Amino acid sequence: MAPTSGDAITVNVDNALVVLRGLTLNGSLGGNNGITFTGQTASPSNTRLYVENCVISGFSGNGVNFVRDGTLFISELIARENGTAIFVDGSTGLPSSASIDHALMEGNFDGLRVDNATVAIRNSVAAHNGDTGFWAHANVSGTTADLSADNCQASHNGDGFYAGGGAGTSRLMVSNSVASSSVSYAIIAITNGTVRASNNTVTRNNYGFVQASNGVFESRGNNTVRGNNTETIGTITTFGPM
Repeated sequence: MAPTSGDAITVNVDNALVVLRGLTLNGSLGGNNGITFTGQTASPSNTRLYVENCVISGFSGNGVNFVRDGTLFISELIARENGTAIFVDGSTGLPSSASIDHALMEGNFDGLRVDNATVAIRNSVAAHNGDTGFWAHANVSGTTADLSADNCQASHNGDGFYAGGGAGTSRLMVSNSVASSSVSYAIIAITNGTVRASNNTVTRNNYGFVQASNGVFESRGNNTVRGNNTETIGTITTFGPM
């Protein structure tokens, strides 16, 4: 499917189960978003959207654009050369949730961006994205972005794993993952962001572990941070097993 404008697929329904499987969506002819979920007017939406074995490429906006409260499940997704590969948000006072497994996000501006939502991602790769690979953002005051990334790889991005930068509260747990060859930061906690890092390999980045502004960076002490131009910046607090 290759729309010449707008979104390739719009899901605008509440209290439903929607499954999208085996689709190839191409935005190179002028499409804005690949798959958009907006819901209707009920609160909460209670819609579950499954995106399985899909390829989404070339959209100026978002590959997956989940922008109202509900639950998103993604498995075996390829998202390349979009504005943002996967964007997860929620409506005012009602955060979304998402579970993502085996997503390949390549050559986008951003890989995964989380705003008013709780998201768990595993076994996934963000590579050669111009801005950020994995981002807990929380753009709006009063919202919370909660992102857990396990067994993921961020390579050749502007930044690898990023928590903060918005007016809301951002939390990022990154574990058993690799951050390499970032133009700037491998893993960073910045304004209103908290990072908890465990058992990661961080190498060949411009900066390894970074704490800036009022961000909080906690390292379990079992991370490998070596071979970066600058290994650490700011205050990195070490914690042990409970």
